[in-house]
Amino acid sequence: MPEERLLTISAFLDTLENTIENSVFYIQKQNSNFIHNFCKLWPDAEIEILWASKAFGKHPDAVNFWMGDERAVTSMHKDPYENIYRVVSGEKNFTLHPPTDLPWIPYQNYPSAVYKEHKPGKWIIESINETLDSARITNLTSTLWICVDSLNPDCEV
Repeated sequence: MPEERLLTISAFLDTLENTIENSVFYIQKQNSNFIHNFCKLWPDAEIEILWASKAFGKHPDAVNFWMGDERAVTSMHKDPYENIYRVVSGEKNFTLHPPTDLPWIPYQNYPSAVYKEHKPGKWIIESINETLDSARITNLTSTLWICVDSLNPDCEV
C-alpha cells in the first residue's frame, strides 16, 4: 500500500512544483473521492456523464479524482469497473490488454505492507503483519498482485 497523507490542496500543489527526490505525490484514493473530498470542484465539472449512464444503464458507482505529475506511474492492474478517464492537462499513457490475455498475465503473492517515509525521500516498507501483531490482530499475510514492471515490461512470447 502507498503511504497516505492528508494535505491541503495548496500544499499538494507545492509538492508538485517543488519535487523531492524519491517522493512522488499522487491523489489516487478510489473511494469516490471526487464526491466525498472535492465538492469545491463540482461547479467546474460534471459528476455524471449522461451518455455513459445511459450506455451502462445506471449511475456511476464511484467518481474519482486523480492528480499527479509525470513521475506518477500506476502498477499493472485489473479494474473491476468500467472506466472513463479525462486528462485536464498533460498526458496519461495506458497499455490496455484484452480479456483474452488474462491467462498469460502473471500474478504473484506479495507480503502485505505499507510504505512509510522515515526521512524526506527515504522509505521503509513496514509489514502489515508487524503493525497488526502490535495491535494483536493477525492472519493478513499476502496480497495477490500482477508482477509486471509497468516501466519495463517483459513482452517476450
